[in-house]
Amino acid sequence: MEQAFHAEFADTGILKIVFDTPNSRVNIFNETTGSQLNQLIEELKADPSIKAAFLMSGKGENFIAGADISGIQGISSPEDAYDKSRLGQQLFEKWRELRFPTLAAINGACVGGGLEWALAFSYRMATRNKITRLGLPEVKLGIIPGWGGTVRLPRLIGMKNSLKLILTGQLIDAEKAYKQCLIDEIVSPAVLEQSALTFLKTILRDGDRTILQRRRKNPARNGFLEKTRLGRSQVRKRAEKDVLKKSQGRYPAPLEALKSASFALDNNLHDALIFEAKKFADLAATTTCKNLIRVYQLTDFVKQGNATDGDIDSVNKIGIVGAGTMGTAIAEQAAKHGHVVRLRDESEAAVLRAFQQISHHLQQRVEKGRISKREAEDCIDQVSFTLDYSGFAKVDLAIETVPEEPILKSEILRKLDKCAQPNAILATNTQSLSVSELAAATGRPAQVVGFHFLNPFLKMPLVEIVRGKETSSETISVVYQLAKRWGRFPIIVEDRPGFLLNRLLSVYWREALEMMATGVPIENIEDAMQDFGMGIRLLELLDRIGFQTAEQIMSTVAASLGDRFPASSVLNTLLESGRERGFYPAKNGRKGAGSQRKIYKTLGVKPRRKVVDEEIQDRLIYAMINEAAYCLEEGIVQAPEAIDVAAVFGLGFPPFRGGLLHFADDRGADRIINRLRYFTNAFGEHFSPAPLLSDLATQKSTFYEYWIKSSRLKEDASPQE
Repeated sequence: MEQAFHAEFADTGILKIVFDTPNSRVNIFNETTGSQLNQLIEELKADPSIKAAFLMSGKGENFIAGADISGIQGISSPEDAYDKSRLGQQLFEKWRELRFPTLAAINGACVGGGLEWALAFSYRMATRNKITRLGLPEVKLGIIPGWGGTVRLPRLIGMKNSLKLILTGQLIDAEKAYKQCLIDEIVSPAVLEQSALTFLKTILRDGDRTILQRRRKNPARNGFLEKTRLGRSQVRKRAEKDVLKKSQGRYPAPLEALKSASFALDNNLHDALIFEAKKFADLAATTTCKNLIRVYQLTDFVKQGNATDGDIDSVNKIGIVGAGTMGTAIAEQAAKHGHVVRLRDESEAAVLRAFQQISHHLQQRVEKGRISKREAEDCIDQVSFTLDYSGFAKVDLAIETVPEEPILKSEILRKLDKCAQPNAILATNTQSLSVSELAAATGRPAQVVGFHFLNPFLKMPLVEIVRGKETSSETISVVYQLAKRWGRFPIIVEDRPGFLLNRLLSVYWREALEMMATGVPIENIEDAMQDFGMGIRLLELLDRIGFQTAEQIMSTVAASLGDRFPASSVLNTLLESGRERGFYPAKNGRKGAGSQRKIYKTLGVKPRRKVVDEEIQDRLIYAMINEAAYCLEEGIVQAPEAIDVAAVFGLGFPPFRGGLLHFADDRGADRIINRLRYFTNAFGEHFSPAPLLSDLATQKSTFYEYWIKSSRLKEDASPQE
């Protein structure tokens, strides 16, 4: 069996240990590595020549990624979860009890179980490196740190600072970790090993009084709120209130983590670890945990996307046409990742607003401590502005973000085709127009692609990569990899009206608008969907993008779907009355916004018809499930995972439900079809179940089972070499 741990003396009495999980791109804890670590500890205990030891990673950009997710997913019961938690706790306790000082020399991600082990070391050192991040993201998986994280972290850095990490799952860099006394020294990555050796030599020679004194004097560990039970109780109550506000009671992990961290500071280490293990056990076998792990695996589906043959490093300079909200946001995103950006608009006022928007947002990030002032200055220096196309001859990627008008977009792409270098990619941020038809305006259709970012940009990480009829695989690959580098969640979709996201969103909007037109109050609809768990108010989103744009999107989809998308007169009626927005009160002087009262009056509706939440939820969610089935049948996406990624990261579908199609599979095709037939009788034939749904019901299958089976059949039918 290949060993994950390799040890050799770096100097007299000082042992260097390298953690390098075999056949894995990251270091993880699983049954094998856990057993090998236990064996290593026994060997270290038995060797009297060891005076000190430091641990490094054998992976270039990863220290320790934590526990193997499949191991958490495989937990079958609270008893199983408790045993696994105690096993990890006891292993790290054995490490902490070693008779000599230990140092974790951290370069790269140190998260989850990796940080929990690092907390059991005598000291921690980390590199001043962008890839070095530390944190405990377990709450994002519906669990709490179960190997001592909620016990040791509050004791080290104080309750308030530890709760910021434990309850949010956020990761921090080495600079912030040093300020909080989470680590004891920051060094350059190039000298990590030598620095670790020097550090331990100093400890052996002079002791660690200076380090321990720095920790004790840490302001975050002192004062009334940290040093007294009454003060900590106040911190806990404030944190509990904040957690309940954010989670709305649907995510129990943060509350349980809060209880564990609070208990740890008021009790001895042994009892605190037992308490943590019990809380971990209460969560690890729940449906919420399983579904959140599934959503985490959806992000892996994106990261491991099949688009890998493009040269992402070929994109250095980016040109953007349209300095509106979207174009400006894309420009800032590109600049933050080191691209030289040229932002063009015809209006001086628009260019000035773009500059101010980027500057203001960067300043906000500086004030919140997320970036340094120097980083903000470097970012804004990457962006230049123009009223013409000067500078576009040198760009590697040009993106148009002008209004959703086919003639205008075609004209912009035609101009970009003439001025951009021959190998440059041309991208359109169209929301629903045919990429193939827009590409026909250029002489390079193979290099034209849809690059559909969503609004609001910061809250919607999904991006649709739209493949036109002639778009090359290399072009798709380059923009896919670029989106991943920018921290977005890309999915590849075929060039159909509305693509995927707006196709699903259109049926949602249509049904919501029709309910409103029959007297169902807007707040009744939105509150019901919030109660379901939707993270975004989709009527508020419609309000934000404007009735005109929404109507264009829905009309494009309607033209394609025919009788399956009956015309809705609601938006047209509102537009004809001169209203561009109005479901929500005006904010920041937004032009065109009005009151709900005026909207109802324009539609001739009295909002008195209250509908039970379940009927609203089923009508809107099942309409999207039905349309998603059609999208799969038409090959708009190649896997059900892509639809679940789109729903969670593009529509705000509740992560604790696992994704739109995963939720459908949990409900069962029979139950969904029965409800769709009820809605067909009540509201029209457009609710008739999709053929794929009927097939699933007949075969007693699920979307995921059906797709796995279909994929295997396709593989078996393909020609063999």
